[in-house]
Amino acid sequence: MHPVIRIVTFLVFTLCVAFGDYPQLWFSVAVLLLFYLLTQSNTAHWSFTWRMLKRMRWLFLSMLVIYLWFTPGQAVIPLFDDYSPTWQGIKMAVYRIGSLIVIVMAVNIVIKSTSTELITSGLLWLLTPLRHVGLPHERLALRIILTFNMISEIQYEYDLLKRSKGVNPPNRQDTSNNSYDFMQRLDRLAELGANLFINVVQKAQQTHERSIELPVESAPPLYQWGMPLLLAGGFMLVKLF
Repeated sequence: MHPVIRIVTFLVFTLCVAFGDYPQLWFSVAVLLLFYLLTQSNTAHWSFTWRMLKRMRWLFLSMLVIYLWFTPGQAVIPLFDDYSPTWQGIKMAVYRIGSLIVIVMAVNIVIKSTSTELITSGLLWLLTPLRHVGLPHERLALRIILTFNMISEIQYEYDLLKRSKGVNPPNRQDTSNNSYDFMQRLDRLAELGANLFINVVQKAQQTHERSIELPVESAPPLYQWGMPLLLAGGFMLVKLF
């Protein structure tokens, strides 16, 4: 599939899920399972998705608290009155968290099945109309390439620092005090973040100028545009019925 079609299909999928309801959510889950069966034969892809979702666990928890306790509606536990979560909040929380999980899984499919060069080529083709209004779409594509490269480099530096901290943990006295343990974790996270920032800055200062060749822009075959149209039609049918 052409990278432009992959990007457009992903955008259609994301918009339909974000502005849909539970029928669209279940339909998107079915579509994702089909795509995973077709493209994700390696178990490493599943573990990558799981790591992405695991890093978002605090976002999911905060969304759960906000929706359950700050959405007006019928109380789940009437005895608690205003301190009880609401049924409407539960419904909204499950849908929003579920739709976010589905979108993250879709992002994983696009990232793992498409190289950086192809993604950049597709974005470059989609951004071509911007040059007619005086915006340099090549410069934007170049920034996208540099961002992709920097993300992978930062992730590599982070993994190195994390492993080094795990092998040689700080020599501190253990205690059963939960608040002290929490502060210890915060100190380690702050130290890890500071070391990561220093390493990235030093590496950026040591990097010499290099030339980057933009990928060749190519138009997708006309028949492949049926994929995002078919997906959008499926979501519309689910909404109608």
